[in-house]
This record gives sequence, C-alpha cells and structure tokens, in this order.
Amino acid sequence: MVLVMATIRHRHEVSARLFLGLLLALLIWSVSFIIEILGVELSTKIFWANIQFIGITAIPIFFLMLVARFSGHERSIRPILYALILLAVISNIIIWTDNFHHWFRGQPYIDLIAGPFPVLVNDYALWFYYILAPLSYLGHIIILVLLFRNFRGSKKTYQSQTIALFVSLLIPLVVDLLYVLGITPIPNFNFAPAAFSISGMLIAWALFRYQLFDLVPLAHSIIIENLAESMIVLDVKNRIIELNRSASAVLQIPVNQAIGQLAEDAVWFWDELDPHIEDIQPIAITKEQGGQQHYEALLTPIKRKNKATVGLVLTLRDITAQYELLQKTKQLAISDPLTGIYNRRHFFSLLQQELERARRQHSPLAVMMFDIDDFKAINDQYGHAAGDQVLIETVQLCQQHLRAYDVMSRYGGDEFAIYLPQTDLELASHVARRLCASIRAHIIQSNHHSFQRTVSIGVAACSCKQQDSADSLMAIADKALYQAKQNGKDQIATEQTPKSEVPIRPHRL
Repeated sequence: MVLVMATIRHRHEVSARLFLGLLLALLIWSVSFIIEILGVELSTKIFWANIQFIGITAIPIFFLMLVARFSGHERSIRPILYALILLAVISNIIIWTDNFHHWFRGQPYIDLIAGPFPVLVNDYALWFYYILAPLSYLGHIIILVLLFRNFRGSKKTYQSQTIALFVSLLIPLVVDLLYVLGITPIPNFNFAPAAFSISGMLIAWALFRYQLFDLVPLAHSIIIENLAESMIVLDVKNRIIELNRSASAVLQIPVNQAIGQLAEDAVWFWDELDPHIEDIQPIAITKEQGGQQHYEALLTPIKRKNKATVGLVLTLRDITAQYELLQKTKQLAISDPLTGIYNRRHFFSLLQQELERARRQHSPLAVMMFDIDDFKAINDQYGHAAGDQVLIETVQLCQQHLRAYDVMSRYGGDEFAIYLPQTDLELASHVARRLCASIRAHIIQSNHHSFQRTVSIGVAACSCKQQDSADSLMAIADKALYQAKQNGKDQIATEQTPKSEVPIRPHRL
C-alpha cells in the first residue's frame, strides 16, 4: 500500500500509471491469497483463488507494458500485448465457469495434513497446464529478453535500472515455476505472491532512484544518442541526468562524469541562460575553441499534464557555418567587393553618425572626395584588369596615409570619399596633398606595362551647424573636386562650410 500511495503522486506520468496497475494486480493476488489461506471451506478457498487469477493474469500485461515503455519497444510488442490480454480475458471466463466444464480444475480439495494450515489443492486441468501457464511464461520470457537487449544497448546509468527490473521479474517467475513443478517447502503452497512483493520494492527502487517517472529514457539510443545536436537533460534541481556524445564533446566532459553534476558546474555557458524561462527563445553562445565556435542554445522546460515543471532539456546547435556566412553577407552588404572598403550607402550612414557626434562634442570634421584623372584612358589603353588594379592599389596607398578611425569608401566608379574625424580644413588639406604626391609617385605594373596616374581631390570641412548633413557636406566636397578638375587636375581644392556660432577646437595629427 505504501508503494501504491507513493506512485499515485506520479499518476500524471504514463510509466507511473503502468506501475500502479502492476501494483494493484499484485495487491489483488496477495490479499486474495491471504484470505484464501484463512478460509476454511472449500468453496471459500476456490472463490478467493479465482480472485487471485484476476491479478495473476494482469501482472504480465502491466509488466510487459512497463518494460516496453522503458526500452522503447511499445509498438513492436503490441501483438504480444493483445495476445496476453486475450489470454487473460478467456482464462478468467473459463476459471469462473469451471463448474460447468472443469477445463481449469479437476477435483480440488483441502489438504489438512501436509502443512501448518489448510491448503487448497487446485488439481489444475488442461487449460492451466497447456495454455495459461505456458503462454504466461512465454510472455515473461519475452519481457526478460527485452530487458536483456536493453541492458546491452544502454549506458551504465540505466544498466542498474535494467538489472533491477530483470531480477524483479526473474525471482517470482522462478518461484512460481517451482510451485507448478511441485517443488516448494510447503506442499501445494505458492510463495510467488511474497516473491512479487520483493519485486515491487525492487521496481520502485529502480524507478524512484533514477526518476523514471519524471523523465523516462524512451528509445534512448534513437532519440538522444543519434542526434547531431547536443542535448542535455536536467532534473528540477538542474542536475544533469542525461546527455549525448555531441554534448559531451562541447562540454569537454565524459558522459559518465557529467551525469549527476549541477549544470552550473558542468555547463560553461550556464550563466548566460535563464532556467526559470516561460517563453522558449534561442540564445547565441560563442566559445573560443581553436577559433570561435558559435552555438544556438535552447532551454525547454519539461512539463507534466498539470503544467508542473519536472525538468529541462538544453539543446545546443552548432551554427558556426551559418554565423560566418551571415557575417560575410553583412560585409558584402556594406562593402565594395573589388577594393574591400565601404560602399557609398554605408559610408553615408557612418558619416551621418560622425556628424552628430562632432556636433555634440563641438569637434571639427573634414571630408574629401577624389577621383582618378583620365581613368577611362587607362581602361582603354591597358584594359579593364589594369583599371581594377589601379583602383585597388590606389585604395591601398591611401590607407597607408590614413588613421585607424578615418573612414574611406568607394563612392562610385573611380570616385572615392573619405571622412576624417577631429580634423579641420588645414589639416585635411595637408593629408590631401600627401595623398596626391604618393599616388603620383607610385608606378603601376600591369601586363608588362608600367604607368603612373594622378588624382584630383576636393576637401570640405564641417562647421557642425545644426543644418549640416552628410548630403550637404558631400555636396560641398564634390563642388571642390569639380574645381580641382577645372584647375588642371592632379591637385586639391578646398571648401569650408559656413562657420558655426560654437567655436571648433582643431585637432592636429
């Protein structure tokens, strides 16, 4: 009864209900067996012996369902299960109608001499010896085979559980078989109910010890072990009770060592998770492991039907390839594929942010626009491959003369734009002249040809007035570039936006 009451607490779980059915079948057998022993009249003993067979025929049914659920063979055992149910129904009908045909008992009687109390001698007939007993034993043997197969394929954590279930069935099976063969300390007395009582305690130990009612290891090798994703199962106290090989590799902890540890001790990213979540949302996790590894972690609560949380499942998916692809895609969206510098759209976005920062800090800001003089002639004379080389080497030369926080972009075709934070018009003009001289002196080697090129640069400095914008500032620089072209190319021209009422503090290089 203690086991029955303890199991009722877990009645929301399928495994608990199956174990409860097994306990009730055992209770029917045991109680009716005791009443049979206490009975004096033959009719009383036969009545309670018949009651016993309701429990006896139900035990292999519930045991088979419990073991099948534990081992993940629920579908494959259905024909055997239906056969056992049919056998139980027909056998009980034959038992209760035995007075009309005597298929189950021949001439039962009470033995007053062989034992310390009156014992019912059932004098079993054909149905018991040739149908009920053999088929029942066959069902028990099938259960033992399932447990043996599960033992071979399970981890050490569940092997103890399997052994307990195996022994809990084997003990009463042997005792009952000895009774049928007539080998008992008290003649005609079946000690199987007492043996099954021991079995019930063994099963309860296995189930409660490893929390089978909370998290049943269904088809463990299929559901967990063969998953490409890392999976970690936690109980209500955030202890690891299961994980697959993939998770073991990510945590860098052997499976057997990880089981039983608290998640906060074994899972290196546990602080980034919220174990009290209600909404299931993936979280990005990054680990330095021979280079950056990126994962998507998903913490899912395991709930009973009554919404009570009995554990958590943590899945970890390696998204390094997707992450790197996303970063490349983002980079392509903001950069020029030929030169690798920012494209025009992203340059404008950054320039607008820099303008707002310069306005808040009252600091100077300069921009310059330049293009390559007679670039079409270079393409026509040396080919487009040479033209591409000119663009690439021009960018490389410019970057050698710029600071880390100066930003350069390909504005379009052979046009380029640069903004220089904390730089006034005088300093920007000095940088522009240095760029012109460096580019003019550089010799391009392409397709066995050597040639030089020049650039024209327009420079504008920002007064940081409220009406200044990226568009207006670039329009002023474009105007200065046009003026440099008009003045004969290979030179710079400057423009200053209207002065702000707020004084600008120049910053020298």
